[in-house]
Amino acid sequence: MRDGYTFISSFLYLRNLNRACVMAFAKKIFEEYHLFDLEPTQDLLVNSIEEIRVAKGKDEERLAIYSPFADRITLRFDLRGCKVVGIGLSGRRCLMLEVTLAEDTSIIEMIPRNNDFLFLVWKK
Repeated sequence: MRDGYTFISSFLYLRNLNRACVMAFAKKIFEEYHLFDLEPTQDLLVNSIEEIRVAKGKDEERLAIYSPFADRITLRFDLRGCKVVGIGLSGRRCLMLEVTLAEDTSIIEMIPRNNDFLFLVWKK
């Protein structure tokens, strides 16, 4: 099973950025958001889009979601009381995102930019 660092850094590497720059950025994100214990958890994703990847922390209070394009992301995870941030990997800009709560799912609404994003979710 791949650990959290491999999960995120493999996608960052695919961005064709300078390797040292990519690894420094990945390290910053991992340290800032405590992502070292992530494990892939695709069963939380309702969308049937294979390119979107989901990982969950062992405490089950943190998620990391990678999406290579703008799309609405539906999860089998209650985002009530969670903070959700999107990080644009090309420009490294953060966005606060709109979340819709449904009966058994939570929806991260589509972002206004069509590039790849890393979404970070954690309980407040």
